[in-house]
Amino acid sequence: MPAPPPSGRAAWLVDKDADGDVNADAISWMWDVTTVQDKKITEDNADGIMSRAYRPGPYTPLESQTSFFVQTYLSELRSLITGTRGVSVSQWSAPKELFASPKAASCNTRL
Repeated sequence: MPAPPPSGRAAWLVDKDADGDVNADAISWMWDVTTVQDKKITEDNADGIMSRAYRPGPYTPLESQTSFFVQTYLSELRSLITGTRGVSVSQWSAPKELFASPKAASCNTRL
């Protein structure tokens, strides 16, 4: 069994037939950069949610699965607390639109 990676590092497991000429340092560098960015975004988001000024808004069409989960969870909690079965939440279905807004759907900007 291989030794665990040093603390704070990730272990990259690859297929035994993987190309050995791949620049692992370049891949690791990108992983490290995006992980730092993700951490910053997550921390900033948490700070914003903890703010007294934060007010939750409605879910976007792209968050329909999350919305369905939350509504189902709250319905089940309500049932447990009150001892009565509430109205069941309808079954989740995929969003009809792939974008959060018509403006985003019509954007032709390429990165």
